[in-house]
Amino acid sequence: MTQGSNFPHFLMGHRRYLYGGHAKTITPDKQKMVLLFDNPDIRWDRFRHLMQDIRRHSESKGFGFRKHSGSIYNLPMPDCMCQQAES
Repeated sequence: MTQGSNFPHFLMGHRRYLYGGHAKTITPDKQKMVLLFDNPDIRWDRFRHLMQDIRRHSESKGFGFRKHSGSIYNLPMPDCMCQQAES
């Protein structure tokens, strides 16, 4: 996948749509990942630990709600979908 591609946005939006807005989508910090991948001397256990930290931090951000200028592909749900009562 190239930078700027819409495919990741389609994938995230599709998963959120299928699972009622509650699909877990991992969106790690790309800049931190580049630093890890750019280090050829890093040991596996250190790499794994740092990746878990990056993932833990990305999961703590919670749900994102679509802004008026936000992509409908990335966030296809209405802003109040997760607050709707189950039928």
